[in-house]
Amino acid sequence: MMKGAVSFEGRIARRLGLPADSPIFAFAWRYVGGEEEERAWADADRDRDRKREIEDQVVEACKEFLAANANANANAAEGEQLRARNPRESGGTLTLDWPFYAELSEAENERARGLAVYYAALASEEAYVVKFREKILRDETLRPDAAKEWVTSVAAQCVPPDAYATLRQMQSPPGHPEVEITGMEEDAGEFERVVKLRDSGTGETLTSRLSLPDGLAIHNVTLAEEQIEVYQGTTLDCLRLYGERLAKQYGWDREQAMWFILTDIPPPVHPLSTSIGFSLLGGPGHPWAAKRQEVTITIDPWVSEETLLDTYRRLRHDLRGKQGRMSLKTLTLFRFITERDGLKPQVKARRCDAVPWTARMKEWNKSHPDWLYKDHANFRAAYRSGAGTVIGRATVPKGYTDRLDAMANEQKRRRGDSHGDSQED
Repeated sequence: MMKGAVSFEGRIARRLGLPADSPIFAFAWRYVGGEEEERAWADADRDRDRKREIEDQVVEACKEFLAANANANANAAEGEQLRARNPRESGGTLTLDWPFYAELSEAENERARGLAVYYAALASEEAYVVKFREKILRDETLRPDAAKEWVTSVAAQCVPPDAYATLRQMQSPPGHPEVEITGMEEDAGEFERVVKLRDSGTGETLTSRLSLPDGLAIHNVTLAEEQIEVYQGTTLDCLRLYGERLAKQYGWDREQAMWFILTDIPPPVHPLSTSIGFSLLGGPGHPWAAKRQEVTITIDPWVSEETLLDTYRRLRHDLRGKQGRMSLKTLTLFRFITERDGLKPQVKARRCDAVPWTARMKEWNKSHPDWLYKDHANFRAAYRSGAGTVIGRATVPKGYTDRLDAMANEQKRRRGDSHGDSQED
């Protein structure tokens, strides 16, 4: 591939409007057999028409997958993209929210849409929401394009809410202040920014003292696909605080709640949501390290049993592949060998003498006369086949493997430090 050329996978992601390293794209890519299609695309060599045909087919297949798994997210505010959300770390486990797995029935989707509107109506009556809209918006919520302009404006980002309300009242005709920065004071404290401002509409000048939260860093929010820095005490910070409060009450994201206050667009209701936790057992570089997965499904009690079961089955299939029912014999054999030999059976074939398979088979036959084995090779093969299914293969979404490895290294380092401290004591 020429330097600077975009890979086939990158071309598909770009046409879908998704980051190539996003988990949702990774699932769509795997679902449509992206690697096989990429080989066919490469084999087409200089046949541009064939390459374009393959690319179009993959894009359409990915779109079908995304549409089939979007459901409740399709009711989100305009512009919200499907994505793994809220990555968080705790105790060596990396957890990601996966909102696109819940495939609701038509009736359940309609109920979710109705509840979204109902909850929005309730939120509109909250005293602090009413106060912000009266004081800052003059009881006129904004269209999405106007809201985007507002959150990126100097007035919202630099002017305190009381001063903002005063400047707005002075506008003729009434409107939002159009403020420009005219200078910065150099003698501000270490954790302050003092900004000189001028309202281009009224000619009024003012000085705004912006504080860095906790003296450490500013808040960051993402609204209308814009990463925005929020200083304490500004009108935008007031919106942030109200958004956090509203989010806790109604189970919304902070950014959804902030956008609702500005636009009155109801945040979607997700009556069924999933999250997946990944842990690396044994640590990176360990020859038998295992990736453990934990699935959490949060569900409103009115969602049907059929929807819950279907969601879990599809989620499990994507994470673990097709799995048959394992016999009690196979499960018992796995525990039997692991209790006696630990990780030794996981070594490569050339070191298969790490486990005395003949002796183990005799011991097994003696304690399990109903499940006899006659050949130690078959005995060993039965164990390894069953162990592969029991242990499984947990696939970490693309883009998060390095983060999981780093977490495991940190956990290992902490265990080492703790062990060292105890030895010194």
